[in-house]
Amino acid sequence: MKGIVSFFLVLFVMPLGHAAMIIVERYYEAYMPLAAVGLTLVGIAIIIATRKFDDDGVQSFWGALGGVLVWTGSVEYSFIFAMQRFSIPDSPSVGGEYMLLEYSLGLLIPLLFYILFQESIRCSPVLWLRKKFNLMRGSVATGRIDNYGPRTAFEMFAVLWFFYVMMMLAYDIGVASWATYLEFALCLGGGIYTAYQLYQKKTWGTAIRYAIPTVIIVWTNVELISKWGFFEEPWIALNVPFMISVVVAFAIMVYLVTDNLREKKNENSAQKAE
Repeated sequence: MKGIVSFFLVLFVMPLGHAAMIIVERYYEAYMPLAAVGLTLVGIAIIIATRKFDDDGVQSFWGALGGVLVWTGSVEYSFIFAMQRFSIPDSPSVGGEYMLLEYSLGLLIPLLFYILFQESIRCSPVLWLRKKFNLMRGSVATGRIDNYGPRTAFEMFAVLWFFYVMMMLAYDIGVASWATYLEFALCLGGGIYTAYQLYQKKTWGTAIRYAIPTVIIVWTNVELISKWGFFEEPWIALNVPFMISVVVAFAIMVYLVTDNLREKKNENSAQKAE
């Protein structure tokens, strides 16, 4: 149950920053630099504030939200500003800012190598690659992690970055090419598998952190289906009732999860007192 709730919690977190960016870009274009700085600073403040919480589920949730805001404010907006400054035209498949993002692959590769050989990284695909290719000399480093907030934030924008670049590379070959259909098949299979793994997570912190790649893998297929013309993404169309529904659902889920965590904390305190 925690895995299912975490999936929808992350699903509702992810579009908030992007929707805010689209609204500012369309209706308040003059304030785009201010919005970029504001989203980034709010995201950083949220990530820093996660050190105030003791529960790793709460840390992970706010870390995920902070990661989304930092990604939107500092990464997505920076590519928009670069596209405007250098007059990069849109391609038939994607906007000019995403064409620039594709060429951040050169920066992504060394980061992936660092993650691959960083002993404290416990990401499932990374662990699988290490095992299959015998990349590690010893066992995975273990130890207590006092704050999962920054780690979850990094996970959020690292996974977003990776899948954005992979999608742009596929679009370069063709929106309806073998590359996009292969990516769709891989993400569909991978999404089902990660959803199955997510369903088995027993703690809120683990479930929220595992929900991030699960949601992004599944949502890649939504992006591809949208690009093939089956429907239009609601925050691109700025469907107001839908966006209000997302915000309301997000608020309800935050309340339910927070209330559940509070109850468990009180129960644990009562048990210790006994």
